[in-house]
Amino acid sequence: MSISSRTGKRPSEDVTLRLAVKVPPNDADAIGLALAKLMGDDELRASLGTAARTRLEELYTQRSVANRYRQLYIRYATGAS
Repeated sequence: MSISSRTGKRPSEDVTLRLAVKVPPNDADAIGLALAKLMGDDELRASLGTAARTRLEELYTQRSVANRYRQLYIRYATGAS
């Protein structure tokens, strides 16, 4: 579970909505409300945790990272860019 604030680079809205409770930057009251919301909502915490785990498994396992490097090497070795 997480609380997210958009600063600088804009992440995919779909991903952010599934992985975090969003709050405005530099808004301590909003962060407090988001924390209270997470503390009081077991289902929300579980769904955010499940979404984060799924994203982790899709993007950051050894196998998925190795596959992306493999695709990158093949692309450069064949001259495709």
